[in-house]
Amino acid sequence: MIATKNIFHACAKLKFILAMVKVEGGKKPAVKTGVKAASKNRDMIKKHFLANPNLNYGIATGAASNIFVVDLDKREGVENFRRLRKINGQNAPTVTVRTPNGYHLYFRAPKHRVPNSVSRIGNQIDVRGDGGYVVGPGSRTPDGVYRFASGRSFADVEIAQAPAWLLKMIVQPLTPAIESAKPAEIPETDRERAMKYAETARRRELDRLQKAPLHQRNNTLNTCAFKLGQFLPYGLLNSATITGQLTEVAKKTGLSDQEIRATIDSGMRASQRHPRRLPFLNPSEQPPVRVAKAKKSTDTITEELCQLGENDADNAQRFAVRCGRKVIYTPGRGYLMFDGKRYRPDILHQCIELAKETARQIKREARYITDKRDQDRRIKFSQASLSQGSLERMLNLARSLLVVEDSKLDADP
Repeated sequence: MIATKNIFHACAKLKFILAMVKVEGGKKPAVKTGVKAASKNRDMIKKHFLANPNLNYGIATGAASNIFVVDLDKREGVENFRRLRKINGQNAPTVTVRTPNGYHLYFRAPKHRVPNSVSRIGNQIDVRGDGGYVVGPGSRTPDGVYRFASGRSFADVEIAQAPAWLLKMIVQPLTPAIESAKPAEIPETDRERAMKYAETARRRELDRLQKAPLHQRNNTLNTCAFKLGQFLPYGLLNSATITGQLTEVAKKTGLSDQEIRATIDSGMRASQRHPRRLPFLNPSEQPPVRVAKAKKSTDTITEELCQLGENDADNAQRFAVRCGRKVIYTPGRGYLMFDGKRYRPDILHQCIELAKETARQIKREARYITDKRDQDRRIKFSQASLSQGSLERMLNLARSLLVVEDSKLDADP
């Protein structure tokens, strides 16, 4: 769907080559590994697109290409970014692509990591950084063609350094308590199984969202975003694709664009701090569960947890952090409690008591919140989290954070 010469022309003009990935007629990568398949090898890029001249292409963002892209979606995104520049200062002219719905502004990446985000710095303003990608100029999708803005192609201007105010808004260092846990690389022998596992989860969560009851739509969307986001650190699912599919289904349920974007962003940001523990991997291959370190005081843990939000998915994280040294979950035997020597069935229902204590501790987070209204809301949320339904949802969501396949345990737990 694109003229292959556009890619070669762009590559020839660049002083440094961007990592490129094949994309199907829409925005979805044409290879299973998604953006991880991006390449800077000019000969390989040429070979791929000569063999598949109708494919679109994507440009990997973040450290892969040493760039990040600000995605202004629709008129609202353009106007919001214009207001930000008016308040904080203009950015230097930079490579700009007109998309079917807005603009892509290209900037050189700083030395530190640039996270992907959705409407974090303003409604309809997204950022594509490490682990992300954008559809390249010249590509054609059902929505329209991606073209360079006048005088803003790779041949016309350099990719500019981002202004300091923009970097400050999009790159906020995370505390150790909520920094993403980095999963081990999935062994090649388990890769296909992992892809099928993630695809099954994707279909299940989209179906769950479609059937969400009227008064549980937003909470269900947050839960679905959280569960699917847990696969992103592995590269098993694509962030842009998942966001688009969740948005499409959420709109059909009647949610507004503004609450959809904020809810998906919250769920996916939270999930990547706790990658899914894949039940068929050995414990040594699993991502670390973010549990409280023994040397930390309760107040230190509470201060870190105050940065979480007020929903069931965040409560599941609170439970994993506070109780992850005492509890695991197996599909066959449910929750197991550690007695100091081995894990045993929870016949005394200790998990529900631990969940209650986790809920009670939420009110202590208020002391580390500066705004009085936010303090009051956190205390009320602590009380609401003690309801039977909230406790059950907390434990249900925490399963995926603490899961271990039954076969990985001794025959006698």
